Amino acid sequence: MVRLISIALQPSRIPKCELGESCELDMRVWLTDIDLNFHVNNAKYLSLAQLGRVHYANQTGILKSMKKSGIGLVVVGAHITYHKSLALFSKYRLATRIVGWDDDWFYFEQKFEQYGKVATRVLVRMVFMESGKRMPTAKAALRLGLPNIAMKVNPEIAAKLDPVKT
Repeated sequence: MVRLISIALQPSRIPKCELGESCELDMRVWLTDIDLNFHVNNAKYLSLAQLGRVHYANQTGILKSMKKSGIGLVVVGAHITYHKSLALFSKYRLATRIVGWDDDWFYFEQKFEQYGKVATRVLVRMVFMESGKRMPTAKAALRLGLPNIAMKVNPEIAAKLDPVKT
């Protein structure tokens, strides 16, 4: 919780990110992040990824627009690929970027990087909410000052996050 608050309240002197750019956050693995194998717990990656998305929203100005307009952002799907463990006290970089949106969803890609290599990749599908109801992406983009066109999503990313159809 302390990390979340400190990231959300980062001062304006921190370099800003442009929409579509990767926004990076340097971090370290702490005792609260690990499992019995002394590396980041699989479930903890989702919490750490949230920190990266808050940082991204703060640095791009989306967070300020969301607060002003009363819009929330909710995760509706995630796909994680583990390549390498992050050990206790090791440093890593979390790179977050929006990789696109379509009529229904916003898509983020997040990479946990160490020594210039991807340790873990997280793909996230999100939706904007207002008053407990889902907002169409075009309406959310307009209200948040995002470009008025959909950023085409790589079909590979969309396929990994498609809901199961029954």
